[in-house]
Amino acid sequence: MLKSSELLAPRGKTPSKLKDGGVIAMVKAGFAIWNPNAHTVMRLPLGEDMDRRLEVYLIEALASWYPQRVHCPVPEGALAIAVRHIKRSIQLPALFLQRRGDDLELQGYCLDEEEGASMAISVLRALGIALAEVGLTVRRWDETVRQGTRCRLVRDGEKGALSLLDGLGCSCGWRGAASSSMEFGGAPVEDEAELARVHTPGVSTIDSLCDFLSISPEKTVKTMCFSDLDGKGVIALIRGDRSVSLDKLSAAVGADLHPSSDDELRDLLGNLAGYLGPIGLPEGIVLLADRSVEGISWSVVGANERDYHLTGARWGRDFSASVADIAAMEPGDMCPLCGAPLFEASVTPLATLELWNEVADSEPSLTYVDEERKKARPFCWTTRVHMTTLEGAMFDLSSLPGVVSPAEVSIRFEREEDEARAASVGMKLESEGLSVLLDDEGGKASMRAFPFPWDIAIVEGGVELRRPDGETESKDENGAVEEILKKRPQKNVIGGYKKGPFRL
Repeated sequence: MLKSSELLAPRGKTPSKLKDGGVIAMVKAGFAIWNPNAHTVMRLPLGEDMDRRLEVYLIEALASWYPQRVHCPVPEGALAIAVRHIKRSIQLPALFLQRRGDDLELQGYCLDEEEGASMAISVLRALGIALAEVGLTVRRWDETVRQGTRCRLVRDGEKGALSLLDGLGCSCGWRGAASSSMEFGGAPVEDEAELARVHTPGVSTIDSLCDFLSISPEKTVKTMCFSDLDGKGVIALIRGDRSVSLDKLSAAVGADLHPSSDDELRDLLGNLAGYLGPIGLPEGIVLLADRSVEGISWSVVGANERDYHLTGARWGRDFSASVADIAAMEPGDMCPLCGAPLFEASVTPLATLELWNEVADSEPSLTYVDEERKKARPFCWTTRVHMTTLEGAMFDLSSLPGVVSPAEVSIRFEREEDEARAASVGMKLESEGLSVLLDDEGGKASMRAFPFPWDIAIVEGGVELRRPDGETESKDENGAVEEILKKRPQKNVIGGYKKGPFRL
């Protein structure tokens, strides 16, 4: 029988300079030590055991994709194996799995983008379901970045969490970022009017323009200039009450963009800051409009002339452009799922899927021969499971899930004369195949229960039994053993834990 006195498992001390509640609980339970200088968690034997069990559990959840566990101590990771192994289409899809630092990394290789995206999302869903089944409330968070689409599995986070993302949320459970996709329409519709040139001296901002003309921002269209690394310009059109998401715009154009400097704007269009408009731009300018602009029937736009604007500008009659979702989502916007207003929300990422792999995409040796005997390149994607963050999240539950817990039952006692009773209960449970840890340190240490699914405290006249749901009841020793055996889940079956939702 495993004894706590034989383990390196210091308990009870609150780590300094650490505010993450789950990780604090992990440290106080003797599973890890916090290193404030390196700002990292150092696992102890119990933490290593839990980490190993969690990895096995996640791999089993992905069994239908036949993940191949590999070890690749090179910068490119499993790609080094993929370029040597993947030579024919029959070898695809392939899923490699390895540890990279604190992450469990999955690299997927598929015939094409359609198959790859389908496989990647299915893998992410399987991970989400596996986490929900152990009691975590998991959400999906999508965002657009220059390289493409990034999807995360997240849980609501609190200030102080080691990994925290600020974004948006809805009461229905939706979570996302400013660069998440949005269905935005409903451009203001008014009676058609003639295009008119209006003198607006010194009016070069949306706020000053609205004050000058006594209009609201949604009746204006901002014309904004962005540049790529080579200095080439891109003009973005967006309704005056919206903001451009640089990530969405860069992804739509396929280049790294930044707001044009005064010099870049001057070289491209002259000294027109504050007065740019979509009408009368030079030939060859790349023009992209947000969905909020499409169909607008009356708007105020810059006249491409200092101190002048145009009123009555109409989409289709006076200007048009290619349309894409380039607006940043903001609090108060409609939820993409239910339509309710969004609010500010913070989340902790548990896993991150990126529908690309820049290293693999730039590797010339990564090719295979397709069915027509032509060379082709596989589509690559990457998912990283953030193990310490995930393990910390499990310490926020009433007890550790059985599939990751180093032991199923902990037995503790305070008085030395109760040690024999504790050992007797432990042997009964072990004889039935349960894993038991005997907390034999006594005194104050014995009052700090290990967070295993079941805990038995030996007291005068009986025991205090704590169940996986956190409820406690006084019983005699045989009654406690019988209840644990009766409610013990079967192998690879998770039971007795509250299941949380997983929203795709």
